[in-house]
Amino acid sequence: MMAGCRLRLWGLLVLGLWLSGACAPAPGPGTSAALVIAFPAEPVTLNPLFLTDQISFTISGLIFNGLTRFRPDLKVTGDLATAWDLSPDGRRLTFYLRRGVKWHDGQDFTAHDVVFTYALLTSPQVPAPLSSQFGPVQTVRAVDDFTVVVEYREPYGSALESWSLGILPRHLGQHRPPTDLAFSRQPVGTGPYQVLSWTPGQELVLAAFPEHFAGAPALPRLHLIFLADATTRFLNLKAGRIEVMELSPAQAAVIQGQPEAWPRLALYRCPNVRYGLLGFNLQQSRWQDPRVRLAFSQALDRQALIQGVLHGLGRLTASPYPPDTYYYHPNLPLPEYKPQQAQETLKSLGLLPWPEDQPLTLSTNYESREHLALAEIIQRQLAAVGIPVQIRTYDWVTFRHVVIDQRQFDLVLLSRSYWWDPDLYPLWHSSQNQKGAWNFLGYRNPEVDRLLEAGRRTLDPNRRRQLYHQLQEIMVADPPCLLLFAADTIFAAPKNLRGLQPGPLEIFHNLREWTWATPGPL
Repeated sequence: MMAGCRLRLWGLLVLGLWLSGACAPAPGPGTSAALVIAFPAEPVTLNPLFLTDQISFTISGLIFNGLTRFRPDLKVTGDLATAWDLSPDGRRLTFYLRRGVKWHDGQDFTAHDVVFTYALLTSPQVPAPLSSQFGPVQTVRAVDDFTVVVEYREPYGSALESWSLGILPRHLGQHRPPTDLAFSRQPVGTGPYQVLSWTPGQELVLAAFPEHFAGAPALPRLHLIFLADATTRFLNLKAGRIEVMELSPAQAAVIQGQPEAWPRLALYRCPNVRYGLLGFNLQQSRWQDPRVRLAFSQALDRQALIQGVLHGLGRLTASPYPPDTYYYHPNLPLPEYKPQQAQETLKSLGLLPWPEDQPLTLSTNYESREHLALAEIIQRQLAAVGIPVQIRTYDWVTFRHVVIDQRQFDLVLLSRSYWWDPDLYPLWHSSQNQKGAWNFLGYRNPEVDRLLEAGRRTLDPNRRRQLYHQLQEIMVADPPCLLLFAADTIFAAPKNLRGLQPGPLEIFHNLREWTWATPGPL
């Protein structure tokens, strides 16, 4: 999972004093105390227009609602919309909205908020990374306060999925610029939780919204703390000062190996929810020949990565789609470890011997110990076939600027949560190569573009699956990046915290339903 921003030094010191026991221990579960959830970094933004990292997506999803949402089985269901109609030609989608929905400031939610959000999303003045997610939308109009009609230039297979984006309040946004930092820091949504306070670099406190349309959440307050150091998070989890957090594979192995030392905790495993990737700066001429990228793939012992860093909590994959979804290609050849063949290919292409004084740079973010460990193993594996590599690490804010925006890298190591919509247009279409967009590797393949465009226009699931199977076959032969593994995530939570549902959406998707069991001995 992609980590977020760097903690400021003063914030780290203050938070470290609190977590190290400088104050009284937190009250026990089942009291009115806030549930303490730890993240490795704070969100970059909470504004749905500008979400790019998983932490921001997760926390913003507690504050905002879309017209639709994903169920745990990844099927689309209603959220702010209770029903919809799609015209036979697939060019008109009519949403029927919930009545009586309130914004956190007490104002009424209406169809005009939906129209306003779309206008912002597609404005040339708004650098919204998800604008392409809405495909061939032509117009969005409010028929009345509770009916929205979306007209498309052509059928769009991911129309319902796209409207899971959080909706913004017109009555606030129309009087301030869309990039207003104050709104990103103190947003007003319709979600089950509202922002009570945000101390940059330290904590974000959310309070249950009593007028939420699905009822007030069972947990009245969430205390989200941001702490980059994995060891400090783990120690405070054991001490009970942190109650819920994602574990690294090594931390999960410690708890599983010594359960008697962790009597309060239960572990929740979410299989195949993200993938690791080694990306190439495809603007450089050295990577243009796919044979070079494929040779690098053969130089990587992925099983060593899975066992050595993930402690077995992963599997080989050749697909950018999550396993067990209808559009996943089950018959792709899995990547093989063939270092001698990799050397021979690189020699035949004139790349070996590689000058020792011109090492490739491998960039990653230092908040993730998993990334650091993976980078070191990859460095050794590439050195074994004659490729010198220098690791460069950045905090997440600097990483975004240097690597993603400025493209100053040779190789990049990242983890991405799977995209649950089969439309990978925002990730790999050549038009999405501009600054701030998600195809920052610069991948260009005309046939991939054609298939992505055709997949968008196709409504029939069987035909769509065929198109995406072809897409995956091409991306095996001409990889935009090297997929390292499909990884599981492990979360720890108190045993008497009820309602957690691990799965492909991880665990926070239904946080409003979590509740404490009757307090008592664990």
